Amino acid sequence: MKEQIEKLYEKQKSGRLKAVVICVITYFAMIGIVSMFLGSPFPHKTQILFMETMVNGWINTHGYLLIHCGIIGIFVGIGSILYQILRDFQQLDRILMEECDTKKYLEIMECAVSYGTEIKLKDFQKSVFILAQQRYVLALMAEHRFPKAIAYLQNHWQGKHTTNLYQNTMLNVQLVSSFENRNKEKFAGLYLKGEKLFRKNKIFLGEKLFLEGKYVDAVKLLQNITEKTTYHEVRRQYILAMCYETLKKMEQATDCMEYVAKYGNTMPCRYAAEQWRRENTSLLSESITT
Repeated sequence: MKEQIEKLYEKQKSGRLKAVVICVITYFAMIGIVSMFLGSPFPHKTQILFMETMVNGWINTHGYLLIHCGIIGIFVGIGSILYQILRDFQQLDRILMEECDTKKYLEIMECAVSYGTEIKLKDFQKSVFILAQQRYVLALMAEHRFPKAIAYLQNHWQGKHTTNLYQNTMLNVQLVSSFENRNKEKFAGLYLKGEKLFRKNKIFLGEKLFLEGKYVDAVKLLQNITEKTTYHEVRRQYILAMCYETLKKMEQATDCMEYVAKYGNTMPCRYAAEQWRRENTSLLSESITT
């Protein structure tokens, strides 16, 4: 595991140089593309009828295009490095998002943060460390260690607290924490604060409806969507199960709980689902028999 984390940081040790190289290559490539349409960028001789004359290149006539080429080069150079970093993290994120192994994911992110504090960060290693911190907090959240997650954000986060990444991470943790603690008022306030951010996240809206006692509305919302990752699908199924249970639809609740128990791996809701099944299997059998 540590070797994997070291490799993640080592790849970005000379990230700035890589970005410059990609920027320069893109810059000249863009000049070449523009020249395909506008001709030579430099002043040059050309034959007009029977006379040879000098004409301006497009650098003289469309000089602003050089600036555009440079801007594109900078974006591609920096963007390519950031894309590579995100891609590397996505490979690690599969442990949580697809395997639902919250314990292993937390262990890896603890290692990533710890290693980042031990070395002198250079170039884009700082970006790696910031994302490692964010995922460490989300890993704590996934394990329902909410006080520790919030304490890390407030007291140990290395970086500005005014960035969108920090504020959205804090809001995410507080929302999940307030739902698990069934704090309806706090959840509603947080959801309103981040409504635009979480508008596309139907799970948060479903949780809001659940806390408000609108179980039928929550079911209508959640039963018609399918999450892209197993982790979020397990969460969706668990909320649905709680809604069905409240509505006395025990067969549907059982189906959802079985899904959570089967695919939840080390997620806290998986253990809750298994306990629910043990407690309700006999009751469900009796209701079917009668």
